[in-house]
Amino acid sequence: MAVPLATRTRCSRSWCSARSGARRCTSCSARPERMQREEEEGRAVVLVGACGAGKTTVGALLAAELNEREAKRIPRAGDRRRQGWRFVDADDHHPRENVLKMRRGEALTDADRAPWLLSLHEVLHSELRGGSSGSSVVLACSALKRSYRSLLRDGRPPP
Repeated sequence: MAVPLATRTRCSRSWCSARSGARRCTSCSARPERMQREEEEGRAVVLVGACGAGKTTVGALLAAELNEREAKRIPRAGDRRRQGWRFVDADDHHPRENVLKMRRGEALTDADRAPWLLSLHEVLHSELRGGSSGSSVVLACSALKRSYRSLLRDGRPPP
C-alpha cells in the first residue's frame, strides 16, 4: 500500500512510512535528523558515458517517459503535484573557452572541466532544492572520473 507523499519519509536506506514525529525509521532505525521528507527535494538521474554513447538521446527519451508516467499516475489524497522531469545536456553548459578548445581538437584538462562541473552542480542542486518543489532532473554528462562525479554531487573535489 502506498503512503501519501505528505506522510511518507525517506531514510538513507529505504522507504519508511513513519510520520515526521517518529523517533526512528521503522526500516533501519535511522534517527529523524537523517530522514528527509520526499517533497522537499526532487530526484536526479545522471547518465554518464563516453562521447557518442547516446547519453543525450537516452536522457531526452527517459525524461519524456518519466513525465508521461507521472502524468498518468492517479493522485492520492495528500499528494503534492510534481513539476515533472527536466532534461539537461551537460554539453550545453560548457564555458566558451572549452567549446573553442574542443573545436580545435584539443583535449580538456581537469582544470578546464572544473568550472563546467561546478556549473552543472549548481544547475542540479538549484533545480532539486531551490526550484519548484518536486522538480526532478535527468542529466546527461561525460563525468567518467570519480573525482568529476564527486564535484557534480558535492560541489567540491574529493579529499
